[in-house]
Amino acid sequence: FPQKHFQIKSLCLPPKYMRLLTIYLFFYLNDLISNCFAEVIRGFSLSVCINYLCIVMDLFSRKVIAWNISAKPDVDLVMTAFKKAYDKRNCPKGLMFHSDRGSQYTAFSFRQLLDSLNVVQSFSKKGYPFDNTYCECFFKYLKKEETNRRTYHSLQELQLSIFEYIEGFYNSRRPHGSLGMLTPNEKKNSSGIRLNASFQKDF
Repeated sequence: FPQKHFQIKSLCLPPKYMRLLTIYLFFYLNDLISNCFAEVIRGFSLSVCINYLCIVMDLFSRKVIAWNISAKPDVDLVMTAFKKAYDKRNCPKGLMFHSDRGSQYTAFSFRQLLDSLNVVQSFSKKGYPFDNTYCECFFKYLKKEETNRRTYHSLQELQLSIFEYIEGFYNSRRPHGSLGMLTPNEKKNSSGIRLNASFQKDF
């Protein structure tokens, strides 16, 4: 992600206003983080060919918002997955989209789409895949827990397997150490609960 440097100055405010400031900053940071999507493409073998899976992940909750499978790892695969995620989140404002520097993401048609939606595009540094750690971890466990245990004979079998893993297990039942052992769905839901609790406590 692009690095920004901020100068922090001390504030001398009454406790009540400090609480207001804290809540405002929490809202801003929570909104900023939850509106950051990341995307990665990986290939999976069928008995006769290779198909490519593209996912869009919410970096705040680690939830896989949308995914798409295609026989070609081209810009259409990426754009379809992104549009699904964008629509599912009700066209969020202030969105940042992060990916590697693959030709799919630098293609004119995809960058034009992001510009038309006022989405900020972010790239990993060259030769530095660690910026996409969360997506890489997803594919690691997808292969370990699902696809490496199966043999697929058709695209429909692969699609059903991916759907069951993402919607039936990963988003709803798989806890994450980085989320305090919450699932992605629980993390997404708990963020709103904590915000409501903060308001009830301070006002």
